[in-house]
Amino acid sequence: KAIRRQRQMCIRDRIGGGQIQAVSATSLKSLWISESLGGQTLSPITYKDGYIYTGTWNSETTAGSYFCLSVTDEDPFTGTEIKHCTWKYNHKGGFYWAGSYASSDYLVFGSDDGSSEGTDTNSAILYSVNTHTGLLMDKMTSHGDIRSTIVYNNGYVYFTTKGGYLYRVQMNADGTFGIACSYNLGGMATASPVVSVSYTHLTLPTNSI
Repeated sequence: KAIRRQRQMCIRDRIGGGQIQAVSATSLKSLWISESLGGQTLSPITYKDGYIYTGTWNSETTAGSYFCLSVTDEDPFTGTEIKHCTWKYNHKGGFYWAGSYASSDYLVFGSDDGSSEGTDTNSAILYSVNTHTGLLMDKMTSHGDIRSTIVYNNGYVYFTTKGGYLYRVQMNADGTFGIACSYNLGGMATASPVVSVSYTHLTLPTNSI
């Protein structure tokens, strides 16, 4: 006879090997552990409609993975079951502090640029993929590592880059990108923007304007 268990879940990352671990919010006992992708899980975890999204980082010039996991506990009788990725993307340079924006239909996240430390290139990618399947909807390049969370407001996404730019990108209803514009901040930025009605706010290093 099937036994149903409804349990609150909290997610713990940084357990080594590019893995995510889910534990019960009440007992703190392990529920499942994701497959090992290697590297470090340094990006924030985003949750949407029963799935979580985050990325891994290995080095400035080594590929990392952005991946999706279902939070469902398929085997409630063991806490060590291996959870396999629903989908994943690999990118040279990986994903460092790369928080995503998730809608019901698409997920937007950014990558590092894959160049050596201290070198900023136009090879970082802003991705838009299908939230459930990982199918690529659109992508665009930016200058320098995207090491901020993607922030959505009123039809646009905003993010900063380590190359010193603030970007605003129009989001179409189908998950593709529209008009994009950028502003040179005068120095690296890794903080996530805060968008109000008429203003965009962010913190900058002391040597920036």
